[in-house]
Amino acid sequence: MRHFSITGMWENTSRQYSAASPARTAALPRRRWRRRFCLIGRGYFFLRFGASVVRSSRQIQPLSFLSPPTHSPPHCSIRCLIIPQFCGLSYGRSAQSRANSCFFAQSHAILRQQTACGRCFMQITENNSYLTIQGCSPFSAEQTFSCGQCFRWTAQPDGSWVGVVRGRAARVRDSGGALCISSSRAEFDALWSDYFDCAADYAAVCRSFAVDDFTAKAAAFGSGIRILRQEPWEALCTFLISQCNNIPRITAIVERLCTGWGDPLSFEGQQLHAFPSPDRLAALSPEALAPLRAGYRAPYLTAAAQAVASGKVSFSALRKMSTPDARRQIMQLPGVGRKVADCFLLFGLHKLDAFPVDTWMKKAAVYYSGDMQRFADSPYAGIYQQYFFYYVRENCR
Repeated sequence: MRHFSITGMWENTSRQYSAASPARTAALPRRRWRRRFCLIGRGYFFLRFGASVVRSSRQIQPLSFLSPPTHSPPHCSIRCLIIPQFCGLSYGRSAQSRANSCFFAQSHAILRQQTACGRCFMQITENNSYLTIQGCSPFSAEQTFSCGQCFRWTAQPDGSWVGVVRGRAARVRDSGGALCISSSRAEFDALWSDYFDCAADYAAVCRSFAVDDFTAKAAAFGSGIRILRQEPWEALCTFLISQCNNIPRITAIVERLCTGWGDPLSFEGQQLHAFPSPDRLAALSPEALAPLRAGYRAPYLTAAAQAVASGKVSFSALRKMSTPDARRQIMQLPGVGRKVADCFLLFGLHKLDAFPVDTWMKKAAVYYSGDMQRFADSPYAGIYQQYFFYYVRENCR
């Protein structure tokens, strides 16, 4: 493994952060820093700090482009800085020049604004028609697709999952904690990266959840869950259907809805269907939806479709509202109570502070002896809710 020094990297970083927020770099030591890069893989580098300087992970926490620790001995903190090799580092140039090129050429990507969960960097490899995405957070297709947040992914005999998102179909499989998906790189960048929330650091949120024995077990059990960025209209409809229902029956109703009124598409020799648009459902009467066997929920679907198609409900406007305001607004629709509203806010608008409470969460409150309200009041309440929900549903029947 080849080592080489980097001089001036952190002086440049400090100046960039100081210009925006002096408090961000107040805790950073400025002397006797040891800096090394090691080539660890195709196009990526590992940044190592000397143990004599960085003695606490808290000191470097404000820098958003630092990944979680890879090793934590008693007297030092070692973290990874993932930087694409094309950014300007070359072995023949001076250390100062390499550092400047490295930092400034990638500042637009490295110093970008954080999401609610923080950011992590992805390593993407391509094999035939599949992409394998390895990030700082583990991914589990089974946990993500079966935890009750989505109803359009179906398990296949070979262990993979096939689903349709925004009119595009894909096959997804687990690959040792990585996401493996049948997609081109262009389609992944345009659709799937956002849908699977690949840039968010779920591992950090999972660690923050494990505060006692129960939550530690729940966090370990559901560590591969991701909150999908679903299309809001689809999420609203599916959770209207979910009322007083179970997951197999919800999935069957949603499949009949798509087969009856969704646009057909072909995928690997299969005939699949996109989710029907609000305009198409708005033109139907509740009686026309009788083949769905959705019962009293059918009028709720047509009422929601008419509200969205007419512009009475605007998803873009709801995104800009606070969670309480958006909740009050969406609960004006027929059939939308608190639970459906919170599911829509979390899974349709990706408002992570929403905390849906259903039968399983009420059971979780019985099994968990700690203070669940502390999790419900968190900015990551929706992710914590999924850890509770999935663990209790699978283990506490």
